[in-house]
Amino acid sequence: MKRSILYLALMAFLFTACAGGEDAAKMETTDSSQQADGPKIQTGEFKFINFELAADASLYLFEDRAGEIMQFWGNEASNYQFAQEVPEDQANMDNQGWAGNPELKGKWFKIQYTKKEVVVGNFDMPKEMAEVILSADLIAD
Repeated sequence: MKRSILYLALMAFLFTACAGGEDAAKMETTDSSQQADGPKIQTGEFKFINFELAADASLYLFEDRAGEIMQFWGNEASNYQFAQEVPEDQANMDNQGWAGNPELKGKWFKIQYTKKEVVVGNFDMPKEMAEVILSADLIAD
């Protein structure tokens, strides 16, 4: 009889512990989804330096007002094409047929950007969090 009471008590304890664990897991999932703010959008003024292909990834190089180089690993702004194909006779293994738009090099832009998960290197590598251009507006000279 004592053995059955102990067995029942142990089963009740295990059932309660397992059921409590499910509730806790559900609460954690809910909490983490509620804590997720949208991506932080930043704005700055940058001078366009160049465009490069870094393995399979597009790399846009800019300079801020303090002279620091800023790397953007994508451009979602459709109003400016910072990259352009080069003529076939200028294409080589280094530029892979692409270069920075010479008409935009040296010009200042007001850029909105955020961190996103993107390819930084080869397409077969895992994606990484990196800055991506969301919008670009030319700053008048």
